[in-house]
Amino acid sequence: MKPKFAIDQIPDIRLINALKSDKDHAGIAFKIIYNLHCISLNKLAYGMLKDDEGARYIVQEIFISLWNNRLHQIILEDNIEKYLVHIVKNKCIDILRETETNTFFEIKDLHIHSR
Repeated sequence: MKPKFAIDQIPDIRLINALKSDKDHAGIAFKIIYNLHCISLNKLAYGMLKDDEGARYIVQEIFISLWNNRLHQIILEDNIEKYLVHIVKNKCIDILRETETNTFFEIKDLHIHSR
């Protein structure tokens, strides 16, 4: 009889390998990864951006990318959470930099008229 795992006890390397396998196993692995990490990734993104919609968008895009590129994406680490956290942080930093640059140009381009 095969041992049964609680979802949060399945080794990451098994999830990574399943994610890269046929669609049936990949779909199950993806759902497990999503369910285990979605909430914490949203909290992380929100903590960095202070924007609920932006946080949800980043996490959604990361999971879409993970699914679409699952056969070709090389997860260099055997720790899925560490990998996903790294991506979320980088995406948030990119957005913050972009927002900072856009804000700078908006303020610079304002024309102040004195009376």
